[in-house]
Amino acid sequence: VNDLYNLTKGTGAKIKRLALTLKFQRPSAVSVVMVLNKVCEKENLEIEQETIKTMAENAKGDLRGAINDLQSLSEGNTKITDEDLKKLGSRDRETEMFDALSVIFNSDNYDDPRTAIFDLNEQPRDVATWISDNIPIIYKHPSDIERAYDKVAYADLLLARVTRTQNYGLWGYASELMSSGVALSKSHPTSGRRLQFPSWIRKMGASRFQRGYRNSLAKKIGNATHQSIKESKMEQLAVLSIICRSDRKKAARITGKLELDENELAILMGISKKEKIIYEIIEKSQKFRQEREVVTLDYRPQIDEDKEE
Repeated sequence: VNDLYNLTKGTGAKIKRLALTLKFQRPSAVSVVMVLNKVCEKENLEIEQETIKTMAENAKGDLRGAINDLQSLSEGNTKITDEDLKKLGSRDRETEMFDALSVIFNSDNYDDPRTAIFDLNEQPRDVATWISDNIPIIYKHPSDIERAYDKVAYADLLLARVTRTQNYGLWGYASELMSSGVALSKSHPTSGRRLQFPSWIRKMGASRFQRGYRNSLAKKIGNATHQSIKESKMEQLAVLSIICRSDRKKAARITGKLELDENELAILMGISKKEKIIYEIIEKSQKFRQEREVVTLDYRPQIDEDKEE
């Protein structure tokens, strides 16, 4: 989970006590100036200190962006002036997700939320997940929540149309709906509660191992039944699960023939892999793992010569 607050709350408090927390700050303008001076010295670039200082301040902690600016200005030129610096214009800096959400939920105008979401270096679908998950947390009046979700729902339809038609021009409309649209949906004060990491993303991250084991199980079943992973999930998984839960002997045989491990067997039976029954079935399945059915292709039917005419 890429969220320190949710990672260290509740049962995660032990992690906070045992681990050393390192906080990385954006480099200051002074630090950026020092790096740019070293680059200029190494590349034999002539540039005034005031110009470097202005470039560092405009970077707002984005060291890579400042170096890229310096590189673009030095192409075919060994001397950089303030006039050259004006050619860069204003650079849109990446805004942190929580900062952008704070702007969206607390703004009462059209422009600020729109600017915040367009400055984000995130896919619109991911931003929609963050916004929709935090709407009922920040908005407390039912009518505000309803109007905000209407905007997100319409934005989601546009994003689905982008996927279907590859018309990426619709991204802009979707982004405005879920930023300015959501911001202007409220007519009551916000709750003032803390923004949260999306529960869906957190749950998907926590369940990624289970989903991996389930796919591995479906693949083994598919290999045995000559079906795809999708088909084995839909047609075979539920049936085998019922069989294994109702008959331990058959569960051991299936486990052995499919060469399932304890994680896959636990998924199949719908129980924890720490249950005693899992170890018992795994142990009983060993003899079936060693057995191999022999299929002969040299089969000749016996013919009674007396009856042959």
